[in-house]
Amino acid sequence: MKAAIDLTRYHARAQHGDITAYLTWWLADDGGPRPCIVLIPTRMHERVQPCVVHIEQAWMWSEEIGDPERACRLAFAFAAALGLDVNNQMNVFRVRSIIVDHLGDLLTMPPMPDDMRESVVIGEAKVTNREAGTVVRHEEITDRV
Repeated sequence: MKAAIDLTRYHARAQHGDITAYLTWWLADDGGPRPCIVLIPTRMHERVQPCVVHIEQAWMWSEEIGDPERACRLAFAFAAALGLDVNNQMNVFRVRSIIVDHLGDLLTMPPMPDDMRESVVIGEAKVTNREAGTVVRHEEITDRV
């Protein structure tokens, strides 16, 4: 099973105290890698629950055209998942602020570079000497996903 997020492959990373924001790519869909923001605690532990904002959801966080109620509910859920005290509203506002600060970066992110993509074998090619009936060369055909 392919991982949805691989934080060893990212476009940019920014530390905001106890929260680290990654600009990376969502890998789980057939639609190819899609840009996203991933928030995780700076001091990772085994049970980290990444908080993901997909590029298709970026509009919701916009201060001009967004959905402030929905963004606030998600910021609250993200703050809880990040282990922050949600009784302190500043933590919820801080999570929202980190996301808003990186929206421009998310919207201008390039596609995932080919050298970061995984290779999968999609076929094989054999060069055969017809007279001798022997395989002269055998190669795998790969594609980047």
